[in-house]
Amino acid sequence: MSNKVSSVGFNNRGTTNSVYRILVYSEIPTVLIETGYGDNPSDRAILDSKRPEIAKAIADGIDEYFGN
Repeated sequence: MSNKVSSVGFNNRGTTNSVYRILVYSEIPTVLIETGYGDNPSDRAILDSKRPEIAKAIADGIDEYFGN
C-alpha cells in the first residue's frame, strides 16, 4: 500500500493496531482510511487536486489486499 500512498503525493505515516469503536461495533466489514488532514495546507492541496487518483489508489489497495 505504501506505493499507493506515495503515488498521489502523501507521506506514509504508517498504520496502527489501535481498536476504534467504529470498527469494532460495525455489523459489516469496515476499513478506516485517513487520506489526509483538511487543516494541513499541503494535504488539503493534494485532497483538492487529486481526488480521482486517491479514490483509484484506495480501490487498487483493496483489490491488492484481496488478491484481485
